[in-house]
Amino acid sequence: AQKHLRTFIDNLNKHGRDSKNYQFAVKSDFVQDGNHEHMWSRIFEYRNGFFRGIFIDSAFTVKNIKRGNKVNINKREIEDWLIHNEIDGKTAGGFSRKYLQSKKRAGN
Repeated sequence: AQKHLRTFIDNLNKHGRDSKNYQFAVKSDFVQDGNHEHMWSRIFEYRNGFFRGIFIDSAFTVKNIKRGNKVNINKREIEDWLIHNEIDGKTAGGFSRKYLQSKKRAGN
């Protein structure tokens, strides 16, 4: 995901204000008391190395974040990203999902 993060940033800069037709999300690690959860946030802006948006996932062990909370995520912390285009129905990114599906098909 980091290897292709420039694609995400370029598309966010180009289409980020068009929330009707485009949705942008990143997956990152949230930590509390040594507990880690890898969860998604919807992103609206990228500036000075940080993504700004809102948390959209459901935490199980990390309780210091709730759905709808504002987030600022350093680009170095991005583990995965998604761009969904409502116009053509296509989604870009989603590397972790693709990896898990490949393992499932391989029987691992």
